[in-house]
This record gives sequence, C-alpha cells and structure tokens, in this order.
Amino acid sequence: NFAYQLCVSKTTPEERRELDLSKWRLAFCGAEPIRPDTLRRFAEAFACAGFREEAFYPCYGLAEATLLVSGSDGPRRPLVKRVDRGALSEHRVVEVQDDQEQNVQALMGCGTAWLGQEVAIVDTDTHQRVPESQVGEIWVRGPSVAKGYWNRPEDTRLDFLATIAGEEPKTVLRTGDLGFVSGGELFVTGREKE
Repeated sequence: NFAYQLCVSKTTPEERRELDLSKWRLAFCGAEPIRPDTLRRFAEAFACAGFREEAFYPCYGLAEATLLVSGSDGPRRPLVKRVDRGALSEHRVVEVQDDQEQNVQALMGCGTAWLGQEVAIVDTDTHQRVPESQVGEIWVRGPSVAKGYWNRPEDTRLDFLATIAGEEPKTVLRTGDLGFVSGGELFVTGREKE
C-alpha cells in the first residue's frame, strides 16, 4: 500500500504521462491493510499512463504460508465493502450503503483462498469458527504453510499447532491478523494485537 501511495506523492503529472503502464496486467497489493483510497488515487493519477484499475490484484499472504493465501482468479475491479466502524470495533460486520456517513470504514476484498490453502475465521478465545461476516482471527492451513519457526519451539507451538475446536484435529497457522469472509471473499480488518 505504501509504495502505491509513494508513487502518487513523489511523481508529477508530467512524469506520469511519460510512462506506459498500459501493458501492466496485474498490480499486486498484499498489505495489511490495503487502503481502497490509496488504490483509487493511484489509478486516477496513473490513468494518463494507461494504468487500468482492473489491474490491481488485492491479495492476502504472509511469509509463514510461503506468501500467497488468497487472491482473485485474474484481473477484476477491486471489491470494496463499506462497514460501520463502531460495529467493526465490536467484531461485527454491518454494511453501510451511505458513503456520506462519518462512521464508515472502507475495506478491500482480498479474493478467495486458493492453491490448496484453507482459510478459517476463528474466535481467539473459544477457537471455534465464527459465522460469516463476523470478525475473528484468520487461521490458515495448506500445503505451503511452514512447519514452524526455526529454533523457536514455543512460538511454533503457539502459532503453527493450533486446532479449531469441534473439528478434526488438523493443525492450523494462527496468523495474528483479523478479518472476515463475506460471499467467499476475505477482508482483512487489522491485527489481533492492535
């Protein structure tokens, strides 16, 4: 996110017009959080260079999962959901239709889990899955998730060996990130430690 913001703030319209971004098919952004306003400003600023908003590829990943966990299946217009900020602070997702309300938080969709990855949204206290459109910690299981941290057995036990209550005891990576799933799309809302 910061790199797109920096490109807008550190370039002039004249410099942008000298570029040819018309062939840029995928512009990855996997920050937490991805700020919809930053991507909008970048798309507007670099439209003169041929950049298309559909090239943005908001995704979610982390080093412990060999980077990519979720994304879309190709270029598309970024999916933004506007939710009530107060409800979000209570781990509830309440969509807001009126953009003029002051208590609105815009969240960027990060696609769906793919390449064999599984995403679960889990209550940090009960370790049970939460209902769709409720905020919880993002837990990940899949073939690219690491086995643990090098020479850090206690951190490995806490983060890599979690299990979801009431389900088959398969180990899951606790990411420390908060989010929710709506219509299969992952939305990252922040960090569990914040």
